[in-house]
Formats: sequence, C-alpha cells, structure tokens
Amino acid sequence: VVGESLLRFEPVPFGEVPPAEWVFFSSARGVRHFFGQLPRDAILPEALAAMGPGTAKALEALSKPPRFVGDGEPERTAAAFLQKARGQRVLFPQAKNSRRSIQRLLEGHIQAIDLVVYDNRPRADVQLPPCDVAVLTSPMNARAFLALPLPAKPRAFVAIGTPSAEALRTAGARPVFQAEAPTEEALAHAVLNLPISWEGGAAGSFSP
Repeated sequence: VVGESLLRFEPVPFGEVPPAEWVFFSSARGVRHFFGQLPRDAILPEALAAMGPGTAKALEALSKPPRFVGDGEPERTAAAFLQKARGQRVLFPQAKNSRRSIQRLLEGHIQAIDLVVYDNRPRADVQLPPCDVAVLTSPMNARAFLALPLPAKPRAFVAIGTPSAEALRTAGARPVFQAEAPTEEALAHAVLNLPISWEGGAAGSFSP
C-alpha cells in the first residue's frame, strides 16, 4: 500500500466572518483551515452542518458537534439539509477550487455565502510506483492522478463517492468501482472485495 497526496494545500487568510444562520462544512480540511484561522472575536451561529461522517468527526474533535450530518453524497445531503435550512443564510467555508456542489443544488432555496479558507492545487513533484489498484478520494485528486506520467495503467480504479467516480469515468479511466458509502470503512471494503479476476480483468460491476 502506497499513500501519497497528489494535491497541495495552503491556508487562505480571511477577515470578518459574514453573518449566517448555519455554517456548512464540506470536508475535514475545511474545518481545520476555518477554525485554525478564525478571529478570536468572531461570532458564529450555533448551527453547524457537515457533509458527511468524516467532516462531523473533525467538528466533534474540536468540541463543536454539528446539528446536521449528511451521508457524503451531494444530492441526498442537499435534499436533507434543505429541510433544516430552507430560506436561511448558510456560510460555506471552502477551498479555492471548490466544486460548490451543495450551493449549486440548493440555489434559490438558501442564501449561500462562500468563504474561501484554503487553496488546493495539483502537485507537480509526485512520482508513483506501479500499482494494480488506484484509490481516489476526490475529483481533483482523480484528475491529478490521471495527469501523472504513470509507469503503467492500474488494473482498477476505486472512488470514494459519486463525484470522484464521475471524474474518473469522464477522463476515460476503466474499470471504475465505487464504495457503497463515502466513508473510509466502505472504501477499504470496496478495495478488499473488488470483483476482479486478476487473470482476465474485471468480473463485473461493484456498485450501481
């Protein structure tokens, strides 16, 4: 197993925090960069929201339990969050190159306020060994991996969620399998139970 981040992350300083009824976090990294730079006199709403369980854990580690936790899939999470925040102001601490999936899905139904708290960009100094399976955890990570001068094409690609799987398929990666849930546990299960015949390639679809 080889683990390598293909992206570079840098904090983006921000000043005043816009007023809102909710603060919605899409990733644990967003949580760290937001609270790591938060002015001491900043006034935050008590209602915090997390895209998925991993982001929720990052908030709980700071003794800031979220009132809303999605399942990590943008469409389902947006629909569930709308039941809590319809018509309200929602602050989104995010990356400079964020996909803004929740904001786009809820456009016209909430008052979305974007706040860039960190920059994310592909690294150009990565060298990876040959691998049989490539495991990707974000669309940008997937695109960065496929842009590398790889010594050999992986036999299979595993994505943690739908956005990452779509990014791989759009770029022509095959076969692409997706974890049943966007969690580390489900991702590990997907890797360990790939329906792959290593003698003859993919044996079938792992998930819808």
